[in-house]
Formats: sequence, structure tokens, C-alpha cells
Amino acid sequence: MRVILVGLALALISGSWALAKPGDHRPHPYVVDPDTIDVGLSENLRIIGVDGPEKGWRAECKAERELEVLGTAYAKEWLSNAKVVTPRPTLPTRTDRYGRYLGNLTVDGLDYAETMIAAGYLRRWDYDACGRACKPNWCDE
Repeated sequence: MRVILVGLALALISGSWALAKPGDHRPHPYVVDPDTIDVGLSENLRIIGVDGPEKGWRAECKAERELEVLGTAYAKEWLSNAKVVTPRPTLPTRTDRYGRYLGNLTVDGLDYAETMIAAGYLRRWDYDACGRACKPNWCDE
């Protein structure tokens, strides 16, 4: 069984992360898309400092939609085989405009964002520094 350990301990200690969405029976972690993971807290975890391709109608081109599908499948496969998945929230706890927690994950000792960047499914994006002005363009290739 995958262990979601340190992040939940931090959540309980800090009291700022609420556990378990009511009625949520999905296995955790659950990959929503390459930059959003459901780790069993009251809100999803949005990986901070990166951007992933958008899905469905939010994608700006067919290539972006296809890359989101591939990135989600890659992350699902990786996390489903992981032994230890550790959420790492920003401290103090921050949320985005959709109420998702901001932070990162460690997966069997590997940084989630760095691994997904190396695989080509995430790109660096400092939303705090430049907002949408410097959001990566997934259709430029």
C-alpha cells in the first residue's frame, strides 16, 4: 500500500490541511492532470512553480490535449507503483484561485515536479512573478 506520510503529519500538526473529502472513494494519490494531484486532503494539491498541458476544451491545440493525456497516464503509472508519496505543502499553507493547496510531492525520494519536467510533461512557470504573461505555450512545437 502506498504511504502518504510526512505531508499528512504536517497537515495534522499545522491544522491547516483538512483530511478526506466527504464521499471521496478514489484511491490516493489520484492524478487529476499532470500538475494537480488528489492526495486525500479536502482539496487537491496543485504543484507549484510549474505548468502542465490543459485537457479538453481548455487546451489551445490538439497537441496540448494529447500531451495532457500522455502526462496524466505517465504520472498515474508512476504514482500507482510508488511505495511512498509525500505531499509537501507550501508553508505557510497557500491555495490558488480554485482553492487547491499549493505545494509539491516527493515520490519514492524523487521530486515530482523535477521528474515530470525531465519527462516533458511539466514546464517551469513562476505564476507569482509574471502570471499568465509567461505561462508556457504547449502549442509552439
